[in-house]
This record gives sequence, structure tokens and C-alpha cells, in this order.
Amino acid sequence: MKKIIYLSLFLLSVGLVTFNACTDPCGDVVCNNGGICDEGICDCPEGFSGTNCEIDLCADCTNGTCTTGECVCAPGYEGENCDIVSKDKFIGIWSGIFDCPTLPDSLLEDIDLSEITVNMEVLNNIDDIEMVVLDAPDFPIDIFGSAKISGDVMTITPQTETIDYEGIMIEVTGSGTGTLVSETTMNLEVKIESLIIDFDCTATLEKQ
Repeated sequence: MKKIIYLSLFLLSVGLVTFNACTDPCGDVVCNNGGICDEGICDCPEGFSGTNCEIDLCADCTNGTCTTGECVCAPGYEGENCDIVSKDKFIGIWSGIFDCPTLPDSLLEDIDLSEITVNMEVLNNIDDIEMVVLDAPDFPIDIFGSAKISGDVMTITPQTETIDYEGIMIEVTGSGTGTLVSETTMNLEVKIESLIIDFDCTATLEKQ
């Protein structure tokens, strides 16, 4: 009689376990990385995905912070995983033709604008663009200065130099922006300012 009772209790316990396993949709579900099972489906925390929350969406995020599963880059970096240094695409030598529609005739003398080639050399350092050398042969004003990078735009820091304008030595300040159109093409805008003259120049530069 005792054997029958023990056997019945054993079968009952097995039945309850089986019943609970069959009715609990999360019974056999394992949610990783802090995920919570809800009706048999893992509800993953921010930054993880997958059936069992096993995929780390920001596993390769460098030089950035993971926010809602996306890598938000620190200043100076870009790319899906923030592993690209923004300034690197500007480093090098660029060449093109100047167009200066508002340039005073007195500065041109016998210079043909169509023949004024601008050569821009962008030098590198650890933190930012160390130096932008904008040199146009036969052009009365050159620009030397540092630059800041934001995405595909390089902003040349204003730089002042002294030139001879109609026999008068004046200080002029040059600044500008370079916007990347492609990996090898940049649109350059240069602004020259002083107490006497102001003019703008543009050029489409190709990376050499």
C-alpha cells in the first residue's frame, strides 16, 4: 500500500513539473546580458539584441559612447564605430584654380585670374590640423593658419599678414572654409578682409 502511495506521489510531482514547463513560455528561455523574458521572448536592455540578447550592438564602438544601441562619436571621430579620424581625409596637397570676382583691379595688375593656381597643403599634428598653407603663385596674398575640422568641413583660422597695397603697407586677414565633395574633391572659400579692401575667392581643389 505504501508503495502505491509513493508511486502516486511521484507521478503527481512529475505531472506538475511537466505541466508547469508546458504552461510557462519562459521556462526554457535564457536571456543574456540582463534581458528579461516576456511571454517566451527576450526583452533586451539598451545596446543588445538577438533572440537571447546575445548581440552587443556597441561591441566595436571606439572613441565614442554607446547610446540606444548606436555609437555616438567623440569630437574628431566619425564612422559607424567611431574608428575614423575626421581630419585624416583633409591631410595632403590640393590644387585648383582661383576665382575672385570681387578682387580689386589694383591688386591684379597684369595677372590673369584664369592662370592663378592655388596650392593648399594641409599638415597634420596630434590634436587637430596643425597648419594650412594656401599658396597661389603670382597672387598678392597667401594664407597660413591652423584649422578646425567638423565632419566634412575644415575651417581655416583667420591669419593676418602685411601686404603692399598701392604703395601702402596694410594688414589683411585671411580665413576660409574647405568642404569635401568627395574623397578627392574640395570646395574652398577664402575671405580676405582689411580696413581698405575686402574680397572673396573660391576654388574647386583636387587632391594630388
